[in-house]
Parts: sequence; C-alpha cells; structure tokens
Amino acid sequence: MMAQLWAGFCERYGARVTPQVRKIGDTITAAFDRFQFGYDGPRCLTHNDFRPDNMMFGTAQGGYPLAVVDWQSLGYGCCMADVSYFLGGALSRADRRAHDQDLLRGYHAQLVALGVKDYSFERLWRDYAHYSFALFNMGYAASMIVERTERGDDMFFAMIDTAAAHVMDLGALKLFEGA
Repeated sequence: MMAQLWAGFCERYGARVTPQVRKIGDTITAAFDRFQFGYDGPRCLTHNDFRPDNMMFGTAQGGYPLAVVDWQSLGYGCCMADVSYFLGGALSRADRRAHDQDLLRGYHAQLVALGVKDYSFERLWRDYAHYSFALFNMGYAASMIVERTERGDDMFFAMIDTAAAHVMDLGALKLFEGA
C-alpha cells in the first residue's frame, strides 16, 4: 500500500517532488517491510503521530502537565519511532541539529534509570536515524488519503521537506539503500 501511495503522490505532485525527496521516497518504499518490521529491540506503547498538535499542556490554573491526545495510530514498537518523529517535526532544523545529541543522551539516561537494559546509546542513535523516515512516510501517505486542498498540500510538503532534511542530516538513507 505504501508503494502505491508513494507512486500516486509522485504522479499527483509531479515537478513539486524534488530529486532528493524522490530518492528518499523511492528508497524507503522499496525497503518498507524492513522499515516497518525490522526492529528487534525493547518495545513500548507508541503513539505514531507524536507532535505538538497532539499535546495539551496544563496551565497555572490547573490540568495535567501534559496530556497526549489522538491515539488512533497507536502501536507497540521502538520508543525512537515517537522520539524521532517528534524531534524531526517539532524542532527547527538548526535547533534539532544543535540539540538532538544532548536531548537523546538525556533520554537514554532516563531509559536506563527506569530499568531499560541492553539498549546502548549507539543503538538508540541508529534507531533514531531509522525512524527519521516516519514523518516522511506520514506526510506523503496522509496527503493521499485526505481531501486535497491547497493549504493541505502546503502543509504536507512542509512536513515532507522537514522530514527529508532529518533523514539527510542523519545519513539515514544508507540504512535502507539496496534493500
């Protein structure tokens, strides 16, 4: 299905699909089974659309400090799926590049403190790169299954461009090339 959505996306948007975006999409759709089912590490509940739009924050007047909504895509998999999706989409490219390593070191330290074993920082970083494709996949797939609008097209391309930068910054293409 993802390959069909990708082909339809490329046909629909034509020249708007840059060579870099096409390469990323062609690579990940050819290796989609490995992307989707190739993880064999520790697992947890995943949201799979983990972004600020799906978060509500408490205020001085009350409420939970953080409530995450829109759990229609939940799964059971790698924690880095949500972390990579969030950092790749919620931070500017400059902020992500400047801070992702420190943020992930802090996240890893917290995982270890909470009892996660046999999950090195190096493995976490590789999983972070692996799941950098998640936002990209959501962008093109969602654009093909919702009602098309000019505003929606612009939003999906912003998502895809941000995700493409994340993939390229992490050198993540090499994880799936030749699949």
